[in-house]
Amino acid sequence: MVAAFGALLLASLLLFGVGSYRLLLLKGGAQQVEYQQRAVAAVQAGVVAELSRLQLEVRELAGAVAGRLADSRQADARVLAALADFQGVHPEVMSVVWVAAGDRPWLHFPVSRALDRRALTGSIEGHQVDAGPILLAGEHPLLRFLVPVPHSGMPAAASHVVVDTDFSRLQSLLRSQDAPSYQMFIAGQDGALLTSSGEPLFAVLPADALPGGASATGGVGLEVDGHQYDLSLQPLAAGLWLGVLTDKALLRQQVMSAVQQLLVLAAVILALFGALLLFLIYHRLQWLLDRLLSYCREVLRGSRSAQLQLDDTGGVGKLALAVGEMGMRLQGADQHAARLAYYDQLTDLPNRSSLKESLTRLLEVMGRSGQKLAVLFVDLDDFKKVNDRLGHDAGDELLVQVSQRLKQALRKGDLLGGNLSEEAEAHLLSRRGGDEFNAVLPAIKGPRDAAMVAERLITDISVPLMIAGSQVSVGASVGIALFPDDGADAETLLRHADMAMYQAKAQGKNKYYLFTESINAEVRRRLEMEQAVAIGLQRNEFELYYQPKLNLRTMEVTGFEALMRWITPDRGVVSPAEFVPLTEASQLIHDLGNWVIAEAMHQMAQWDDILPPGLRVAINISPRQIVEDNFAGQFISLAEQFGVSPARLEVELTETSVLTDEALVHEHLQTLRAAGVKVSLDDFGTGYSSLTFLRNLPIDAVKIDRSFVSRLNQEGGSQEIVISVLELCHKLRLETIAEGVENADQMVTLLNNGCTEAQGYLFAPALPADDVLAYLSERVLPGG
Repeated sequence: MVAAFGALLLASLLLFGVGSYRLLLLKGGAQQVEYQQRAVAAVQAGVVAELSRLQLEVRELAGAVAGRLADSRQADARVLAALADFQGVHPEVMSVVWVAAGDRPWLHFPVSRALDRRALTGSIEGHQVDAGPILLAGEHPLLRFLVPVPHSGMPAAASHVVVDTDFSRLQSLLRSQDAPSYQMFIAGQDGALLTSSGEPLFAVLPADALPGGASATGGVGLEVDGHQYDLSLQPLAAGLWLGVLTDKALLRQQVMSAVQQLLVLAAVILALFGALLLFLIYHRLQWLLDRLLSYCREVLRGSRSAQLQLDDTGGVGKLALAVGEMGMRLQGADQHAARLAYYDQLTDLPNRSSLKESLTRLLEVMGRSGQKLAVLFVDLDDFKKVNDRLGHDAGDELLVQVSQRLKQALRKGDLLGGNLSEEAEAHLLSRRGGDEFNAVLPAIKGPRDAAMVAERLITDISVPLMIAGSQVSVGASVGIALFPDDGADAETLLRHADMAMYQAKAQGKNKYYLFTESINAEVRRRLEMEQAVAIGLQRNEFELYYQPKLNLRTMEVTGFEALMRWITPDRGVVSPAEFVPLTEASQLIHDLGNWVIAEAMHQMAQWDDILPPGLRVAINISPRQIVEDNFAGQFISLAEQFGVSPARLEVELTETSVLTDEALVHEHLQTLRAAGVKVSLDDFGTGYSSLTFLRNLPIDAVKIDRSFVSRLNQEGGSQEIVISVLELCHKLRLETIAEGVENADQMVTLLNNGCTEAQGYLFAPALPADDVLAYLSERVLPGG
């Protein structure tokens, strides 16, 4: 009976396999062709949409440029900002150019990719404007978009926006639908391949495959390296084609392989099912199977401690062993998943999710018992310098060693007299992410206890470490928030500790700070000010004023310092001391700084033929700007673009700017001086101020801070400090400039002690741009 049943089962399997093979083969081939057609249609629609989108956005850019040309005094700077903004959100764009006829400036971004104006003008005249992308063939083909800029002050078609973009976005669309059996590519009118979804099989399409030689839908057969392919072309735009190259043999092979795998899987499943039915015939195996099913149910319900013991040595026994092993592996997988979900893989500390859960439970305990709790937010100081100097592997090793030091500093035996429970100790320390850590201190008596722990952490972290064979030192800034005074829930306490940490950094790093409500008010004030500055930039509320600098011996004007003024419609003039420090803590300082540089150079270009020889305009550079990778190159290129000689320019930076990244800042300053730009160290005497600092820094002049000049003839040592600085600079052959000179006694003291130049209300306040030339005409001009 068993043999007859087995024979019947095998015959059924054979008939099922033959019928299924033919059915799946036909259906699989049809589905594969349909899938390819849908993929090609999707890519074609995506590419066309991408070209249309970019064409539309270029038109919008042209409209923005036209709008910004309305204010002729700031037009060039504002147009350049619009071009920079457009390129910033389109990484695939190689260059954005505004070109106008006549003597109008020709602006482009990025400034590092200059284009030939004559060739570009010829390109505009030789193509239909605003009719779609133009293909620029060559070693690196590009797509060019030409859009006219309507402007009442210029003749028709005299002003254009020109955008050159590479094929990176189109290539991404192609690769998103790549498959082994077919390849997609984009070709030009001459058949040259511009980009493809994979390694191209040829560089130029055969002549009979070009439009006119092959149907756009029917395709043509090709043979490449002994393989037969089907080629079809779909139009994308003028001179652009989307091609699909299908390997029919590989397609057929894939279909057959998939069908065979399905048949084998079906046969295996049916065979196992039939074998299981045969075993069920024997009544003796019924009890064993019941035990096995019972165990499987326990495992599926989540029980990982169930035990399966069967005395059967046959197939069911082996199956039972396999299922038991499966349960053990599931238990290990659960443990590993929990580890990944709640622990940091690098330091093996609890992560942010684990911290919040643990802190929430501890807050409930502390609330019921009426005890206090502290949350510490620890952020490493100067961690980025370690990464930049020694690499990310060294940075990871530093984090591991710091985490170990934190564990030792927070061990139960030493922390606050050992008053923590076992549960609290298990979740005492966590890594929040990056170079940030959190520590939770339950059952403390008050703020002093938390401050003592913070001091210990800062001291232990600051001890030098050996990383990758080098001695490395980092500090730590710690913010502290207390429960229940500073928050009643985990999220609030962590946020307030974070705010306190940033306040500690603002006070000079390597310090701790306890949260206060004044921090909350400061954060709100900073956010409101940032929003107001951003709106002010959009509304052109900022202007540049120019304060003269005079030679103290000849009283001749040697230059001007460009100073930013914010004139709001509701508050009037806002002091730079009120908004500049806040913007320097955000990304807005880049927008403000770039505006100041562009506006000053634009004004210099207008004054270039009028200003006396040798007269310079000084531009203040923020610490965030000077550490940008290509700051010096961008500064010089922008001067060339505006037609301003670098010898007409001066940059002023503070001592703290240099200390941000000394190697990079030195490189920028050397590049600027080599181009002819003068470099001055501003606010000298309020920061680092050492002989070594001045000797090694590539600068031309030192500006004495107004805080010393204002007390120059008073008691308190300011005069001795100023005289010492003047003598030191004279020995180092550095020019000296005094800020804030307000009376004749200060001027005489400075002159008698060798000060070179001065500026202040004694000579003139900061002047609007329109008053500068009038002021110069009243002075004895250099060389006049």
